[in-house]
Amino acid sequence: MRVHRNAAAGETLTVHDTGPLLRAELTIEAVHHAPPAHVHPHSAERFTVIDGVIRLRVGRRKRILTAGDSALVPAGVVHGYEGVPGRTARVNVELDPSGRMAEFFAEIYGIDSTSRNVTTGAPRLRSAAAVLRRYPDDITAAGVPGFLLRLLAARRQTYDPPSFL
Repeated sequence: MRVHRNAAAGETLTVHDTGPLLRAELTIEAVHHAPPAHVHPHSAERFTVIDGVIRLRVGRRKRILTAGDSALVPAGVVHGYEGVPGRTARVNVELDPSGRMAEFFAEIYGIDSTSRNVTTGAPRLRSAAAVLRRYPDDITAAGVPGFLLRLLAARRQTYDPPSFL
């Protein structure tokens, strides 16, 4: 079991099983800054709400999921989720096949606080691009062309702006 926490984003991911099927529990706090819309090119993702309420977008369709509700996101479909302000939620998440998502989660949650937006907890664009670039078969940012991720990731390796920028 591996626990990943992003306090500024209001999110904790506990990865329970990383075999062919990744099983995890996502805790979304009352103040939550959602991750950007994304795609898993080769994996389906299932969200099952244990407690609370989440908003889920699958393609252009938006749904509210409450305790006991489940939704399947097919491989290759843009999706995103967010908590409902003022409400905590616990969600079981399954990725099938798991691919290298356990490694991705460890790396993206492991980005240090100096490379994150102070308000939302989101990784700064260059840091996120550097991580995403290493997992193109597992996860991609929706609407961000691959060449742009490569460019941003390359700049990250050669240029770190002063901290006052």
